[in-house]
Amino acid sequence: MPLDDAVRQEYSRLAPAYDARWERYVRESTRFTLYDLPLPPRLRLLDVGCGTGYLLGQALEREPDITPVGLDLSREMLAVARDRLGSRARLVDGTAERLPFSDSAFDTVVTNSALHYVRDPERAIRELARVLRPGGTLVVADWSADRLAVRLIVLLLRILRRPMGTIYRARDLAALLEANGFEQARYAHRGVGWPWTIQRVVATRATA
Repeated sequence: MPLDDAVRQEYSRLAPAYDARWERYVRESTRFTLYDLPLPPRLRLLDVGCGTGYLLGQALEREPDITPVGLDLSREMLAVARDRLGSRARLVDGTAERLPFSDSAFDTVVTNSALHYVRDPERAIRELARVLRPGGTLVVADWSADRLAVRLIVLLLRILRRPMGTIYRARDLAALLEANGFEQARYAHRGVGWPWTIQRVVATRATA
């Protein structure tokens, strides 16, 4: 089964109980993704792989006057997000490899715990660069291959034939961003409850 279809199927099943089941992970990974991220009024913010809309909800609590947009490939997850956010955010069905937005449509793009489900990460990163204005900020938070525990869990998930794409070491993800339209990539790690360690790579859309 193609990765997109497998991810869509799994998260359609998980959607109703997702936030309750993974409460700590969702809370802590979102906090790390948004850490120190400027959210000024009228900021155009895109969350790729927005799931149940928790991150967009947290961003709106910090600054209600942003313009938030969420994209996810699971309609069931988006339904939960609509219940949470109402009319405060625009929510769109789609994939990271083919973003349904115009060039330079956003000031900031974030993605939390979604890149490892993307079938073609390099193409997705080029799309993230395309929809982000020059000089805009990208934040990619995802499972970290720098940690042995995460690599072992991913291996187990592959053995169990769960949906899984690529996980990166932080320096390799930073290099991939810098090869596909970004500059000044910098990264950090944080544990969000054993065995999960998240890496957060922040980069700037190249202006030239």
